[in-house]
Amino acid sequence: MSLKQCCATGSLHTGTPIGRRTKVHGLDCYVADAPSGSPKGIVVIIPDAFGIELLNNQVLADAYAKEGNFQVLLPDFMAGSPVPAEALISLSAMSKTGLWNQLYKVGHAVYILRHMVPFLYFCREAVCKPRIRAFMHAVREHEAASLPVGVAGFCWGGGHVTKLCWDDEKTKDGKGLVDCGFIAHPSFLTYPGDIEKVALPLSCAAAEHDQQMSAANAKSTEEVLVAKTAKTKDQGVEHEFVMYPGAHHGFAVRADEEDKEEAARGKEAEAQAVAWFSKCIVAPPINLAYLTSCYVNTSGDWAFTDMDYHVLQLSRPDISSRMTTGASQPTPEDASLFGLRPWTHISLNEGSFLRAYGSYEFFERGPPSLTTSVARGLSGAVPSPLLPNDTYLSLPILPELRSFTYTAIFPFANHAQFTSMFKELEEITLQFAPDVSTGILSDKARVGKAELADCWQELYTAYTELVKVVRTTEIPSPYEVNETRWATAKPDLAIKKITVRDFAIKAIQEDLEEIFAPLCAPVWAQDEPGVFTRMQLDEVRLV
Repeated sequence: MSLKQCCATGSLHTGTPIGRRTKVHGLDCYVADAPSGSPKGIVVIIPDAFGIELLNNQVLADAYAKEGNFQVLLPDFMAGSPVPAEALISLSAMSKTGLWNQLYKVGHAVYILRHMVPFLYFCREAVCKPRIRAFMHAVREHEAASLPVGVAGFCWGGGHVTKLCWDDEKTKDGKGLVDCGFIAHPSFLTYPGDIEKVALPLSCAAAEHDQQMSAANAKSTEEVLVAKTAKTKDQGVEHEFVMYPGAHHGFAVRADEEDKEEAARGKEAEAQAVAWFSKCIVAPPINLAYLTSCYVNTSGDWAFTDMDYHVLQLSRPDISSRMTTGASQPTPEDASLFGLRPWTHISLNEGSFLRAYGSYEFFERGPPSLTTSVARGLSGAVPSPLLPNDTYLSLPILPELRSFTYTAIFPFANHAQFTSMFKELEEITLQFAPDVSTGILSDKARVGKAELADCWQELYTAYTELVKVVRTTEIPSPYEVNETRWATAKPDLAIKKITVRDFAIKAIQEDLEEIFAPLCAPVWAQDEPGVFTRMQLDEVRLV
């Protein structure tokens, strides 16, 4: 592949970088710090062939930091062998016509060739992949030890980011190197094979005119990512593909600022990346609390040692045609992750409760969890640390939320009670037992001192209570205890669909059928094992 094919279009941007240059894990690095001083996450940029020195890449790092409140790292993965920014002038000249321009092309071609050959040799995958992976190991151990980390890749860097999202390499602690990725006009990929291997959340911004991602390659990429999302959305793993009509290769970094339409497409891709990194979070519960402005009880952390990391996934209807600008986002200093977008679905995976079953009085221990705050957000009652005397401010922070997916391994029955949400939610999906394929229950180290009989009893109790409450439509609300502190719940039952993924476990399917049998008539119908839909919605009201 020639440099002309890889970086055929683009222009130098104006602007003054406000970040700093320093050494990070042995590499020269441009660092854009979070404006609040407390970053919501780490973003590592793997740039195009022009590398760290290109003004455009530095200004883009500043924008990500400002709009998303991230710490952004732009390392010199090319070890001083990028294509110089001046090559953009020569590349542009190669497309001009006219006699004199034809003569000048000889000089431009020589200039391009002189820099293209060293780049393709010194920056080949065999050389740079180990350098990139070593850097990501170090970031995960230090900067991202307790923060989520995302990677953004453009052109040359897009290929590396895609392969990082294969999740094929772990740290010594068993953690993935990254949590999610964003790519724009990627190069050096094999289609559809490289996309089919993607396992982590990946967002792609594609250009309509791109020799590296042709129309056929773009179509196959979209099809693969859509199919993957359909299979893994309930587990909190989604992907995104956005095609930008009229855009050319390089638009997300090197869009011509004098071309209003092209510049707008570049800003839209920038907003796409910020929104993607803001919604794909894998972090300790306390970090999620800060990101979402929610309260998390950490007093019992010692009993929940298998819940160091939770997976939070936020989504809304398909945005493939949306045109958003960063200017519409809340300021990072006071923006809650819940408030960044009108989210319609939340997926939360809290991990395993197994270790806690081995503690004394396990049923009295409260896990570090966001679920109580999500329920309060649905009702419009949100604790505010800004108000005096422990008073509460009624704020509809989740006014558009319609569905909720909760996954955990044997959560306590008194914790896995979500019926108070049924006044606002239309759909809920639950999974309280591990997939058989994981082998967790046969792993003595994972089970620890837990008595599995207790674990299964908690699961059955949780579902029995759910059925009892929904069947009688007597839904208690924690917000009605004190009307001066909590907003009054709506009187109508909104829930329309309940999905219980534990029905997939054949060994307990008969027991679950017995538990859910009272639910099925006359108000509810079981469409398939574990999927219940509510009938005669208008006739069912709270007692």
